[in-house]
Amino acid sequence: MRVIVREGAYRDLETIFDYIATDSVLAARRTTLEILYATVRLAVFPRLGRSGSVEGTREFVIDHRFIMVYRIHESPSVIEVIAVAHVKRDRPNI
Repeated sequence: MRVIVREGAYRDLETIFDYIATDSVLAARRTTLEILYATVRLAVFPRLGRSGSVEGTREFVIDHRFIMVYRIHESPSVIEVIAVAHVKRDRPNI
């Protein structure tokens, strides 16, 4: 499946990066790459996440710290990443 990361999700990643980078740029890079790698796993295993709190969405928990909210579109075969949020700081804005 092809993965599309929506603009709002990219902004979420930037916010996460900036927040972590205040302590460590290296940790911020590592965390951002970990989140992006999760999109690769979803491309191979699209139902890896659980049913989302919003109908029609799914939520993939990454390293017990982040939630990636996404939709699966069967035709065409696309995964749409809508939001990324820290489990304890935010609720995904979709």
